[in-house]
Amino acid sequence: MKHTDFAKSLSDFLSTYLVNECGYSMNTVKAYATTFSLFVVFFSEIKRKKINSIILDDITKPIILYFLEWLEKVKGNNVSTRNARLAALKSFFQYLEYRNIKDIAKWQELISIKAKRHYQKSISFLSEEEMMILLAEPGVTFKKAIRDTTLLSLMYDSGCRVQELCDFTPSSIKFGDTSTIKIIGKGGKSRCVPLSDKCVNLLKCYMERVNLFAPYANKYPLFSGPNNRKLVRNTINALINKYVISAKKNHDALFLHPVTPHSFRHARAMHLLDADVDLIWIKDFLGHRSIQTTEIYAKLSEKKKREALERVSGDIYPEKMAPWQTDSDLLNMLNSYKK
Repeated sequence: MKHTDFAKSLSDFLSTYLVNECGYSMNTVKAYATTFSLFVVFFSEIKRKKINSIILDDITKPIILYFLEWLEKVKGNNVSTRNARLAALKSFFQYLEYRNIKDIAKWQELISIKAKRHYQKSISFLSEEEMMILLAEPGVTFKKAIRDTTLLSLMYDSGCRVQELCDFTPSSIKFGDTSTIKIIGKGGKSRCVPLSDKCVNLLKCYMERVNLFAPYANKYPLFSGPNNRKLVRNTINALINKYVISAKKNHDALFLHPVTPHSFRHARAMHLLDADVDLIWIKDFLGHRSIQTTEIYAKLSEKKKREALERVSGDIYPEKMAPWQTDSDLLNMLNSYKK
């Protein structure tokens, strides 16, 4: 079967360029591949063109803009996701810039497409009370309940992302005086995070219960479902949702915002900040590239805002009322002039 120039270029871009030249992780490559899967579906549904007939000449600025609009209106992508899809396309166009020189002006025109401006929604996070209730919800009566309690506790304790949680194996954990877990984050970057004693005790109990201390289980998924396959994002989302619904039955005044795996990460960051942990340490703990990403938590912390205001205006306001303010006769006389 003869391949088109688009098929050949896309295959080399995903399998060789991103991995070997850019050094991207497989998770990043999968995210890029998802964008192009949608791009192909777009051509099929809107342009009535099959994948084996798409050529590079079909890719124009109006087509890309139409595709971005289709993502938002038809696929329901928010602006942030739409911009991420555009970034993946731009990376492909940058690749073509040097491999399809005759059309370099076209690729540069496509690279110049601007990301859509959007306003970031405020982050909702779980309070310490809500987190305590949620972590206690699965219980420890049954094998699956122990797994779920340990999973939720580790997700909060380590502040990990959901994909990082899915990728944990028994070998990720190092037990000792200060037990740690090695987290492989975005771009394959690793960080070691200390674990609390309570979380360590849960992990030991759970791992012993499911035989994860055995040498042969070293590379098994730390949390698995049927057939010992590692859990996936959708499964963890469903698991969290189940326990949130259950917790709300007895605490209807709590859990007013949607709870996702990332809510645990936000909650951990906020609770550390409110406990006066330095922002630089929180940045490293979460695996953020820039301190600016971490600073958003400082902007959200009501405790930090209150402390800052007290430092600025603590001595300005009078602590006691003036004598004339407590003299009822004088106040009555002054008030009589208002009539």
